[in-house]
Amino acid sequence: MKKTIFTGVSSAALLAATMAFAQTNVATVSQSGATQTAAVDQTAASGANVLLGQAGSGNNVGILQTGTGADSRIDQDGVGNLANSTQDGASLSSIIQDGDGGVANVDQSGDSNDSSVTQTALGGDLPTATVDQAGGATSSITQTAAADASVLQNGVSSSAINQSGDGASAMVTQTGAENLSDINQSGADSTADVTQTNADGSLLNESYVTQAADNAAATVVQSGEWHESYIVQDADADGAVASVNQSDYFKISDITQSADADATVNQAGEGDHESSISQSGAGAVSTVNQSGAASWHYSDIVQSADADAMVTQSGDGDGAGSSSYIDQSAAGALATINQSGSGDQYSEVNQSGDSTATVTQDGGSGALGSDSYVTQTAAGASALVAQTMAADGGGFSESEIVQSAAATADVAQSGGDQFSFVEQASASSVAIDQIGEGNDSSAIQGADSVGSSITIAQLGDTGTSSVNQGGAANTASVSQTLLSTLASSTIVQDGANGTVTVVQSGENNASTVTQEATGAFNVASVTQSSEGNLSTIRQLTGDNNLATVTQSAVGNISSITQDGAGNTATVTQGDL
Repeated sequence: MKKTIFTGVSSAALLAATMAFAQTNVATVSQSGATQTAAVDQTAASGANVLLGQAGSGNNVGILQTGTGADSRIDQDGVGNLANSTQDGASLSSIIQDGDGGVANVDQSGDSNDSSVTQTALGGDLPTATVDQAGGATSSITQTAAADASVLQNGVSSSAINQSGDGASAMVTQTGAENLSDINQSGADSTADVTQTNADGSLLNESYVTQAADNAAATVVQSGEWHESYIVQDADADGAVASVNQSDYFKISDITQSADADATVNQAGEGDHESSISQSGAGAVSTVNQSGAASWHYSDIVQSADADAMVTQSGDGDGAGSSSYIDQSAAGALATINQSGSGDQYSEVNQSGDSTATVTQDGGSGALGSDSYVTQTAAGASALVAQTMAADGGGFSESEIVQSAAATADVAQSGGDQFSFVEQASASSVAIDQIGEGNDSSAIQGADSVGSSITIAQLGDTGTSSVNQGGAANTASVSQTLLSTLASSTIVQDGANGTVTVVQSGENNASTVTQEATGAFNVASVTQSSEGNLSTIRQLTGDNNLATVTQSAVGNISSITQDGAGNTATVTQGDL
């Protein structure tokens, strides 16, 4: 224990000495052992500074400094621990409490602020640190376990919290200027909450959260200016949940979770939006919402287990557009994409398990176009694509679905210059509906696609349909009706017991049906009415085939070729 004792001086001399000392303010306290307590109050301080040490047992401090150059450093070594430092002016505070009870409070207001709290927990495992800074803040808290940390900063901010496990929880709130936050919590009951808000004229928001799982959850809210947020919750990511909310301007979010996980990203307002999520665990869910005028939206989701991914993107105006990529590599996965607005829309889904993909693209007034690509490589997969283009949009809608096992595909396109392509293997089904304007459809089912079906409906405008089926017992139906104009249909079936139905009405018509190879017991029916009409049916190298053609009003012309025995052909032409 160190003490300072004044003897043999007058009270006046002592008062003068005290006043002179108060202007420079220096306090050095060093205590060792038992139940230390220290309180330093350098009242209305000036050049103030405190350096305090205390080792082993009860521990406690205080320290209040106000005015000008305050500086406070505290070092306590073991057991009780508690430290407070309140400073108003020039700021710097560093508290190190080498273990046990912990708890440190720092409150700094004016000038350039800086705070570092290090608590190394032992025995009691109870560290808690709270820092409240304003102005030019910077803060770093390192606690090794039983942690809890809270930093609230106002001005030229930066914060790093590193807590290693136990009941870790961290909250950082920063307002104004160049926010940056880095939280690293290694497991146990981790929770991190970062809120960053920036005033006009500021440039930067950044937040990185790394939690090596257990009951991890992280929430980042950023508002104003450049935004970036990365969240990684790993070590098999236990109960991981991540949520990011970003507002106006550049926005980037990157979330990596390796197991049971939820991730939600909301990006809104002006500026480009970018989100990337990677999850590798059954039951994982990703939800991305991106919206804003004159903004480009980008979303990339990779999931390697039974998981759900939902992406919603919307935007109008010059420079607006949306791109979404989903990659899922396990059975039971679900991908849902909704894109709307007048900008370019692009969607790509890759699934390598028994999965479901749903894509909705809705082009608003003046829309430029929509593109959707779905690839599925496992039996039982299903794909649904719906594309709508506004009447005045003039944009192009394109859908491509490739399925390499027994699967179902549904495509609905309305308005614009449409194109749909579907390719399937094995026993699969296709349904394509195209309403109004460009139309164009192509569907292919491979040689082993026994018992497959293709249904195509083109209701109005330029038509054109192509169907190619390999294997036996397949069904193809093409309907080009309801104010159709330049409709045309080509169907090829390679196998026995195939069934073809074609219905065409209005304008040029035209149909070609070919049933070939070992094509016994095939059935082809073509009905055409009003205008051009033309039908060609070829049933080759097979017996017991049936062909029926009905043509009415205007052009007519029919050609039927049948090879083999027991075949039947019926042609009816005329004004019926």
